[in-house]
Amino acid sequence: MKKLMIALVFAFTAQLASAQFSFFSTSTDLLNKSSQEVSGHEEKKQLYHISFKDMILVHTIFDEETGEVSDSQIYQIVETKEEGTDKVIFQAKSGVSGKTYEYRLHIPDGQNPTLLLVLAGEDVDLRYNGVISTLKTIKQ
Repeated sequence: MKKLMIALVFAFTAQLASAQFSFFSTSTDLLNKSSQEVSGHEEKKQLYHISFKDMILVHTIFDEETGEVSDSQIYQIVETKEEGTDKVIFQAKSGVSGKTYEYRLHIPDGQNPTLLLVLAGEDVDLRYNGVISTLKTIKQ
């Protein structure tokens, strides 16, 4: 029985790092790194298509007034690391600037998911709040 439970936990965690998600963010918080308190808030619609199978992140920003797409960019996911059964940390390299950014996708059971953009050298990180769904891409 113990082996079965370990196998099920391993299967779930292995599935998270190879999964594909659409994360729709409706707001962004400035999150203080030391205190974890929110020091700013912005209502902004953004969409993140994340495919760990294809190693691609597509980020789309919507105009607040018109609701139309105002900007979109593709990133190459260059590294992934799982933390437990509900969090994946990944590095995404910009196809425009060539810079690499660290993201932390947290999908707690029974709670709203968050996507954290770690801002290197800053006192705050950006926490995107929203909803998540599955994504079907090239590698099924």
